[in-house]
Amino acid sequence: MLQLIGRPSCKETRKVERFLKERKIDFHFIDLDKKELSQGELKSIFNSISPSDLINKNSKEFEKKGLKYMDFNSEEELLSNQKLLVTPIIREKNRAISGYDETLLKSFVK
Repeated sequence: MLQLIGRPSCKETRKVERFLKERKIDFHFIDLDKKELSQGELKSIFNSISPSDLINKNSKEFEKKGLKYMDFNSEEELLSNQKLLVTPIIREKNRAISGYDETLLKSFVK
């Protein structure tokens, strides 16, 4: 089953949720504010999306940690702090995409 991973407060997550509901596509929503992903789930996502592309450089957490001014390992940072994740992430089995791109989303859910 398709998973939508994000936060209810994220506009992009809500757009993907609306996209899926309008097309009557079943999905399971994982609220990152309530439940973190397991390390295995994150590593599975890393197989499709580079950890450096999953770091939200606009997040308060990124700024708070001062990562803008540091060299860091994206995978290690995400495994230790999921508040840095870009949302939404759409995942199914061993493939995943992130963000709201309607064209990409349409091809992903076919």
